[in-house]
Amino acid sequence: MLVGSILAWGALVGIALIWFFSDKLRFVTGLATGTGLAVFMAVHISMVVRDSIDGSKSPVRLKIMAAMRYPVVLLVMVIMCVTKAGSPIPAFLGLIGLKAGAYFTILRINKRELHQSVIDS
Repeated sequence: MLVGSILAWGALVGIALIWFFSDKLRFVTGLATGTGLAVFMAVHISMVVRDSIDGSKSPVRLKIMAAMRYPVVLLVMVIMCVTKAGSPIPAFLGLIGLKAGAYFTILRINKRELHQSVIDS
């Protein structure tokens, strides 16, 4: 559900803002990179949370895994900017998709629960 919301955010940003960028290819690659990083972060966060709940990994390993996420994102963003493979503004907007996707997911869950409570009563 969260990944779908992140992808929807990326599509919405792409459709709304592509007209304001002269270099459309760099816009699309930047947005795709940022959205891909947001999906990576969402999946990685869920893996770390699942492992911490299961107790299958040591606490030190969980802290290292959680701390690795941000340097990976930073490294990809720096490489993208240095090589001019994509525009950093759309990449940042794609990364914001993690936050926007979380809000969209909460709204969809609350709407579903509200609808279910109306049906049950």
